[in-house]
Amino acid sequence: MLLNDREELPLPCIAYVNKSNGILHYLIIKKVTSKYVEIVDPDPTVRKKKMSLESFFNIWTGLIIFIGPSKEYIPLRIKEKHRIPLSKLVYQNRWLFLFILVTAVVNMIISIVGSLYLQEIIDDYIPKKSINIINLVAMSMLVLYIFYGIFGFLNNYLCIRLTQKLSKKILLGYVQHLYKIPFSTFESKRTGELTSRFIDASNIIYIVANTMVSAILNLITIIGVGIVLIRIDIKLFYCVSISIPVYSILIFIFSRVFDNLNNERMESSSKVNTSIIEDLSGMQTIKALDIVDKRYNIFNEKFNIFLKSNKHYDLLISVHNNIRKVTHLLIELSIIYYGTILVIVGDITLGELMAFVSLLAYFTDPLEEIVGLQDEIQTAKVAYKRLNQILSIDEVEKAVDISNKITIRKGIYFKNVTFEYKYGRKILNNISIKIPINKITTIVGMSGSGKTTLALILIKFYKLLHGNIYLDNISIKNIESSSLRRSIIYLPQKPYIFTGTIAENIELGCEGYVSKEQIEEAAKIAAIHQDIVNLPNGYNTQISEEYGLSGG
Repeated sequence: MLLNDREELPLPCIAYVNKSNGILHYLIIKKVTSKYVEIVDPDPTVRKKKMSLESFFNIWTGLIIFIGPSKEYIPLRIKEKHRIPLSKLVYQNRWLFLFILVTAVVNMIISIVGSLYLQEIIDDYIPKKSINIINLVAMSMLVLYIFYGIFGFLNNYLCIRLTQKLSKKILLGYVQHLYKIPFSTFESKRTGELTSRFIDASNIIYIVANTMVSAILNLITIIGVGIVLIRIDIKLFYCVSISIPVYSILIFIFSRVFDNLNNERMESSSKVNTSIIEDLSGMQTIKALDIVDKRYNIFNEKFNIFLKSNKHYDLLISVHNNIRKVTHLLIELSIIYYGTILVIVGDITLGELMAFVSLLAYFTDPLEEIVGLQDEIQTAKVAYKRLNQILSIDEVEKAVDISNKITIRKGIYFKNVTFEYKYGRKILNNISIKIPINKITTIVGMSGSGKTTLALILIKFYKLLHGNIYLDNISIKNIESSSLRRSIIYLPQKPYIFTGTIAENIELGCEGYVSKEQIEEAAKIAAIHQDIVNLPNGYNTQISEEYGLSGG
């Protein structure tokens, strides 16, 4: 059946494609016409799109998956997991939020009083030459402005405290989750992908600690100042209110565009981070194979894509900001023009016009800030989604029977063990092995035959597909992972050296206090004791992965 046979093609279906950057990908074909193919892409930068038949055939591998419901089909709605509920974070810090809003509102009121004071000076005190009243009001305003500075400091201090608390909750929560998720995650996710989520977490912290408070404060300011402006002159306020639908249209127009560009920007940034981390880690291999130029060109290509996405984003920000500024200037011009006419005809006083104009900024600026928040909200929205992609990964499950430490008396028994990586070739197929205690058992095989995989399954780095593993008569399915790994020591093919002293690296994994004699005994067994003693600082020599001892 050909794709052109539209009448026979059951839709929707899934197409297997090869993107221009060599990435194999799946698309949902929603509709096929004589001119185009309408697709739905899980890539957040694409989503829905119409492609010409020629463009589609250029990336299509020729494979299509057709899916149809069986008689037993029951529709299910899977709720997306959110490990960082923002509403809960706000509730937990409600008093901090409240005090931040109170200090900000007090400062807003002081600013409004200052503008109304200007009106009184022009309309009443200057014509009546009331020097004593002017002096008294001036002294009162001086005291108010001192309090303005005090409350401003308190506001900043409380915002800093809120940011610190959110950082502990979100950033430390993310790191803690990384330590608890299955080992297989780190094989499917690159280091750069995981580290780039720290930037996403920072964006979320900023939106909660600053933007959310600013949005609430701006709404309060708009309402409060709006009431004062109406009391001064409702005709002038009508001119100002025209800006509200204008700003609303701006938010609607730019919302989707900001969302797409933010996705592109963050994804390209993640790829750049991953690429530089990989190259720095593998610099020895890069120089040994003389592929410096090749690796640089690959990085350069990714970096140029990153610059291009940032360029599009910055240009959109520039367009967005300039439209806001022009809108603000036009509103201000219309107020001054119309207000001047009202003063001339005697509908309002000069002082009322001056007070209205001075308060105008307290009405239009919050409106502009709310429109400006659109970019920050879209950035945080994408960051929240990206962070939850990692946080939604289930942590290592607790076993049924939890033991502190397992004592193996007979041996280890692999019974009909089968394993494959996702949907690929079976690495282990119906393997049964008995490993008796107090004997050295060597498992020999070709590279890729599953020797390491067998060991990783034993310590529950991977889940069994079929079969079981027993320690004596206890299934490892009933043993907690941490207890299992305390009982069975697994040494990676390439051990990792942590930054610290030689002694600290030797005692890794040991429980409780480890004496100097025990550390030295372990070094003697490994035949490195004399080499360590010959170092200037002996066992206290500082080492790291980059500047460690010889691996030989």
